[in-house]
Amino acid sequence: MTPKELGEHIDTRAVRRVIHSLHSVLLMVVLSAMISSMFISSSIAAPIGSRTLSIASSAPSATTNHSFSLNLNSATSVASAVFEYCQESPVFADPCTAPTGLNLGSAGIASQTGETGFSIHPSSTANMIVLTRGSSIVVPGESTYNFSAIINPSQANTTSYVRVGTYLSNDGSGSRTDEGGLAFSITNPLNIRADIPPYLTLCTGINVEMDCSDASGSSIDFGDLTPSSTASATSQFAVASNDDTGYNTYILGTTMTSGVNEIPAISSQSVSTQGSGQFGINLVSNSDPSIGNGPEGPGTGIANPSYDDSDLFKFSNGDTIASSILPTDFNRFTLTYIVNVANNQPAGIYDTLMTVLAVANF
Repeated sequence: MTPKELGEHIDTRAVRRVIHSLHSVLLMVVLSAMISSMFISSSIAAPIGSRTLSIASSAPSATTNHSFSLNLNSATSVASAVFEYCQESPVFADPCTAPTGLNLGSAGIASQTGETGFSIHPSSTANMIVLTRGSSIVVPGESTYNFSAIINPSQANTTSYVRVGTYLSNDGSGSRTDEGGLAFSITNPLNIRADIPPYLTLCTGINVEMDCSDASGSSIDFGDLTPSSTASATSQFAVASNDDTGYNTYILGTTMTSGVNEIPAISSQSVSTQGSGQFGINLVSNSDPSIGNGPEGPGTGIANPSYDDSDLFKFSNGDTIASSILPTDFNRFTLTYIVNVANNQPAGIYDTLMTVLAVANF
């Protein structure tokens, strides 16, 4: 080998070493770039903070509302959120099988607060609700989502799970930005029953307690009737009912009679007039004569307008004298009676029998 050839050979080996070294450097640079790129593109979802799930009914197969409250932590853009129902666990890495009988196919968004603007994406399934919207940066804080028309799992005494994730994509695909899990149970409802029987309570007497716990007296003696004075007296009744339409109270009886003789009943509201034959009643406080009282108590009962004017009296057999249009607690009413007689009123013992009747439409 000539010196020239030897020199060329040496140079060739050196060049090969240089080229080999360059390849190694380039490979290391490329590998480094790949590792760096992989590190930058990977992401870890932020855990959803405080979160709750409330169900309007936990009965098996009930069609009900599921309401979520989520505290989103990552201040990133979000365009979709997924609520996936599973029977295995709330962990995304675990398999997910739809709970038996669950159906989200008709679910709708009843309300949303916080991060809003979502609608249901067509990719939703019988066990997964996908919400979608235009991409928007999340403001960390509480958001709520109330879903209607969800059919609960059909098996009682079981636990189901919901995996919740938010995404940059608008269809729930790709990496999650927030994630968390919740659990709920399905139980047979406990049937608790109690009956409130219908009631209508009425008590009458000269004096009665507001709640009908006591009543005393059953007769009134006007004494001697004269044309120059007005005879007056009172009795009471109390009434209450839980009927939806309340009650009506009636007065039944006749004017005062003695054999074939009678003291005329006041057919339309009139003042008391001494020396004129009159028999009448009302249910208010009066000044002429000074006697009587208006309705008392916590109930909604009122006196009938024909018997509710001070110093005006009337009597007609079968008239409604008090009523309520609602279920009502007790009211106590005071019935005021007046009697006036004319100079030519025949002598005799005059009396009458008054009955207070209450009716409710159960």
